[in-house]
Amino acid sequence: MNTLNRDAYGNIVNDEMKNFHKSRTMFALIGEQVFHKENSEDSHVDWFIKEDWIKDINDPTFEAIIRGYFNPFGIFFYKGIGFYGLQDNDFVSFNICITYLKTLIQDNLPVYSGLNSCSESSAYIPKAILGRLYNLPQEKFKFGLTVNNIALL
Repeated sequence: MNTLNRDAYGNIVNDEMKNFHKSRTMFALIGEQVFHKENSEDSHVDWFIKEDWIKDINDPTFEAIIRGYFNPFGIFFYKGIGFYGLQDNDFVSFNICITYLKTLIQDNLPVYSGLNSCSESSAYIPKAILGRLYNLPQEKFKFGLTVNNIALL
């Protein structure tokens, strides 16, 4: 019997997924402290379980944790199993993350909120663009800008 290795989200774990995970640096805001992990094949769920921050993907705490990753193409923020975009009530937590990420990242990368699954591949595309790292945070910031506004950056 051929059993496929699946991650916590139910996705088939293959070389493409492992390579993607290793190509990015993931981060998460736990309490008021930002943690990051680089060069890992782990998903956020795997990482959180190993650190004992959650017990499994269905842990209610998981839905509230602001997390994401960065790579040479951008910084991607999201929450929950559905890779939901940040909401206005996440502003303070977002600022904590941005301040921390500025200590790690020199490039003025675009910053995105939320991800949509692309049905043709295992790729995810951003739901909204928030600005560029060194232009954030903005005082009266709203999390509602769409990807269509990318040309304004």
